[in-house]
Amino acid sequence: MDNKKWEHYLNPGREGLFGIYEKDEGARSQFSDLISLLPKGIKCLDIGCASGWTTEEISKKYDFVWGTSISEEEIDFAVEHHITYMKTQFIVSDMHELHFLADVFDAVVMSNCIGQALSPFIALAEANRVSKEGAYLLTNTAGPDWDNWKWHYINPTPQQLKHLLERSGFNVIEERTLNNGHFHCLSKKIGEVKL
Repeated sequence: MDNKKWEHYLNPGREGLFGIYEKDEGARSQFSDLISLLPKGIKCLDIGCASGWTTEEISKKYDFVWGTSISEEEIDFAVEHHITYMKTQFIVSDMHELHFLADVFDAVVMSNCIGQALSPFIALAEANRVSKEGAYLLTNTAGPDWDNWKWHYINPTPQQLKHLLERSGFNVIEERTLNNGHFHCLSKKIGEVKL
């Protein structure tokens, strides 16, 4: 997909958004809970990294982390504020068409970005493609009371997310529902996408 073609649909009016969630203690605590599910590893991809603070947090568990966003503005902010020497890299890339070779990553994180995908199945198929066999995929969806729906197209239920993961070649190995209803899934790549 052409980033420029879709960017104004995917990022409507995000002025002032940068830095809001990284300063929100609730969001930081929730993300810490999410990445606690991941084992330590070598290479991780943070799809939909936004301002980059999530990528920096993941770099505490991984030797090298790439953060991606469809927004050049977000990537510029991430580069300026969250580059960790020799640990992080940020690039503009659409989650539906990632700019990476196949079988590269030991883990992929998709925090709150499934709901922003124009096609969640294609985005998860791309996560599968860039993941090594046995790699981990960490996903989450927002709870029903989440008040920031303006950035999301869909919000799959836990059952829908698990079905999408299975069709995308991942096996759910751990799941958690938080008090606010956010649903976290840790999955492992067990095969190719089932069409």
